[in-house]
Amino acid sequence: MKKITLLFALLITSIGFSQTSDLITNGNFDNDKGAWTGSEFTVVDGEAYFAATNAGGNPWDTQLVYGGMTFENGKEYVLTFKARSTEDRKITVAIQNVGVWDDHFRQDFDITSTMAEYTATFNATSNNTNVQIGFLMANFGTTAGVYYDDISLSTSTDGSGGGGGTTSEEFCEKVITHLNIGEAQIASAIKLTVANFDANTLKVTIESNDSDPVDFILIPGDVTGSPTISAPDTSVAGKISLTLTWTATPPTDVLFNLLWSKVSTAGNWQLGEAPTSFKFAGTCETASVFKNELVNITMYPNPTSSKLNISAATTIKSIEIYNVLGKQVMNLNINNTSKSIDVSNLATGVYLIKYQVENTIGTSKFIKQ
Repeated sequence: MKKITLLFALLITSIGFSQTSDLITNGNFDNDKGAWTGSEFTVVDGEAYFAATNAGGNPWDTQLVYGGMTFENGKEYVLTFKARSTEDRKITVAIQNVGVWDDHFRQDFDITSTMAEYTATFNATSNNTNVQIGFLMANFGTTAGVYYDDISLSTSTDGSGGGGGTTSEEFCEKVITHLNIGEAQIASAIKLTVANFDANTLKVTIESNDSDPVDFILIPGDVTGSPTISAPDTSVAGKISLTLTWTATPPTDVLFNLLWSKVSTAGNWQLGEAPTSFKFAGTCETASVFKNELVNITMYPNPTSSKLNISAATTIKSIEIYNVLGKQVMNLNINNTSKSIDVSNLATGVYLIKYQVENTIGTSKFIKQ
């Protein structure tokens, strides 16, 4: 019988890991203005509303501001927000160090009368404990009003320090290390692949990262959404897999712990250094590539700045598009073998597209320029 050499308390402690940290509170304006400041604005139906903006002057003469954030040099941040206007116009988003006013990020966005979500990813240019984000609306030659909602500025954490967890958009042979406790235990590493095979199923596969083969896998405790977990599949030499199936709609964020053993560990289980956390819609594309070939699906151009053309050998029933945070930004019923999708209103960045062709569900990615 295999034995667990790690304290149960460690498992309970590690479950508390959080994948992302949002630097902005009240980004949905549910608590009225909260810490948001700037030019005169009101909150209407949960949206920050500027009835009019300065056509000239300084860009910051009409602005929405949130400050007091701490940035770490070189760290990656993801900005998402929703906006609409009373007529087509531009706005500028500037993220700056207060006082010296050097930019971490600055970009113009084209907004329309339709509320749309915008996403941008960038790296901080310096360490600073007083960073602000400003939505600048003046000096665009228009007084058109602007609405904002669901503003988020997040950074993903990894397991590199402070007892953090393991998180990634993709788990394609991602190296996971054993939580090493005591001099008598040697940390071992495996390669973990999590592949999305359909709307309700994930396949979790491990293989050794060295010459010492794996011989056991277990997902202990609770998994987000309580899926059923299959018996281990050892049909592929050197690999062991578990299939997770949700009876209802799977959660957006999935979290579980992983135990494994190798031949040399003599029956001792190895616990990953922290829980594995990922977006259900952002798993490894290994399965998706196979399904793309299976249904003969094609997408072009990729990257694209306006239109994304998709076609298949049989009927494409539906298409869903997700941003890097796992938020759905588009949902289309196609019911045709081809479709030209207008993605011009999407922010620049990487998107995951999830399609259903007949009874097959798969995913792929495209870049919006």
